[in-house]
Amino acid sequence: MKYSVCLDALFFDLKYFGASPENFLKGMKLAKEAGFDAVEFWGWEKKDIPSIVRAKGEFGLDIAAIATKFISLCDASVRKGYLDGLRETIPVAEKLRCKTIISPAGKAMDGVSRDDQRQSIVAGLKEAAKLLEAANVTLVLEPLNTLVNHPDQFLSTSREGFEILDEVGSPNVKLLYDIYHQQIMEGNLIATITKHIKQVGHLHAAANPGRNEITGGEINYREVLRAVAETGYGGYCGLEYMPKKDLATGLKEAFELMNEAVPIA
Repeated sequence: MKYSVCLDALFFDLKYFGASPENFLKGMKLAKEAGFDAVEFWGWEKKDIPSIVRAKGEFGLDIAAIATKFISLCDASVRKGYLDGLRETIPVAEKLRCKTIISPAGKAMDGVSRDDQRQSIVAGLKEAAKLLEAANVTLVLEPLNTLVNHPDQFLSTSREGFEILDEVGSPNVKLLYDIYHQQIMEGNLIATITKHIKQVGHLHAAANPGRNEITGGEINYREVLRAVAETGYGGYCGLEYMPKKDLATGLKEAFELMNEAVPIA
């Protein structure tokens, strides 16, 4: 298992869809100094991609994941926009040598049945899979909790997410299992992750309650990470939290916990 840091989450309060260009590069440096070998981020449109490419080489960092444009998969009428956004995102991922693209399902639609929205997601992902397979990249569909942070989202549970993946049937479409979100929605973390590990393409981690540093809260991250590692999972677990502590301190403490649970090879 490998570890990364979602810099947009750490710099979320700056409202530059995460981080100003200067602070983003500062965050890359802080992540490396804390021991991490990879970072990730959400939207790429406002990022200075050439400077990130240069910085990743300078700091010796990989880019674990980026997000595609947030266009709903639930609405078949905007599917072309979603696919066009993915066509724009894939070359950016290639420039960054990033193999994972993050996508939520989108907001639930009023006046449209849940089954119709789900079938739109499946149909959209089947079309997306053709692009992903040709580019040899993986899209990870992310369920988001609807009880605390994202009340308007369609997809909130890993259970339904895995069912959608079964219908899509592509090795290049997997799930982003966000441990924080799924602790809120489902619990039963270790059993669920390990049962479906072949369909998990990326993990996110934050404490619950609060979505802060993983060194606090009710989730025993040492045991969760150890259980995941025992499955042979070789992907990333990315820190995606809103910091309460000084950034450098919080990152170093998180790295110590993660490396203690599952040492980086």
